[in-house]
Amino acid sequence: MGNETDLTRADLIKLIATSSKPLNLKGVNLNGLDLKFLDLSGADLRDAVLTGISLYGANLNGANLKGANLSVSDLINIDLSSANLQGSNLYGSSLRGANLKGAILTDSNLSKAGLVNLNLSKINMTRSNLAEADLRNANLTYAELCDTNLIEADLENAILNNSNLQNADLTGAYLKGSNLKIANLSYADLIDSNLVGADLSGAILIGANLSGADLSNSILRNVDLTNADLTGAILKNVKGLKFP
Repeated sequence: MGNETDLTRADLIKLIATSSKPLNLKGVNLNGLDLKFLDLSGADLRDAVLTGISLYGANLNGANLKGANLSVSDLINIDLSSANLQGSNLYGSSLRGANLKGAILTDSNLSKAGLVNLNLSKINMTRSNLAEADLRNANLTYAELCDTNLIEADLENAILNNSNLQNADLTGAYLKGSNLKIANLSYADLIDSNLVGADLSGAILIGANLSGADLSNSILRNVDLTNADLTGAILKNVKGLKFP
């Protein structure tokens, strides 16, 4: 079928109107379609091709998008609450204003995605790729971010208190003004990261690599730095720093 889509917007509207059950759209090709404001709640969209699509304001509450390709798509104001996005590809997509409450995002690709100001509290993004993602002002309280790739991600003023960032790669990440209180950063890579003015009170940084990191004006009160590497780190005006 080449680049042709399997269904049109009109086809989907008809299916939604006539179906009494959530739609089965597993593996469907909807590349580039305008699906603004459609109700696809509970739909089976596993392995679907949704690249370059517009789902602005659409309802995908409880949808199964496992393995779906949503790269470079308009997902602004979309409802993805309780959706399964495990292993999905959201590279370069804009999710401004999206509802991701209860969504599963493990092993997903969110590199270069726009996640500004999102409420991602308690989200599970274990092993996901968030390299160069825009997470400014995002709420990631209690988020599961173990083994995530956050290389050069923008986390300025993000709220990450009580988050789990064990083994995460934050090399070159921009964390200026971020809240990392009581966060678990054990064995995380924070090489050359910008932590200027960040609050790391009570954070666990056991075995973390902070070489070359800029910690100027940050708060390191009651931080556990056991076996941490601070080679070349900038510690100007740091508050509460105690070495193991």
